[in-house]
Amino acid sequence: MTNNTTERMFRAIPFPMACDLHQRLLRGEQSPETQKMLRQALRQAGFSRRAA
Repeated sequence: MTNNTTERMFRAIPFPMACDLHQRLLRGEQSPETQKMLRQALRQAGFSRRAA
């Protein structure tokens, strides 16, 4: 992800969730909860899946 993408994603979610997600990503955590948080943050930032 580019810096603009991550900035947009973290601004779209509540601050405590952004902190928690940031720490999980720094640790390299790949739990289902982390994936769920990441999907939610991307969705709230306006990113959506696109068919290729």
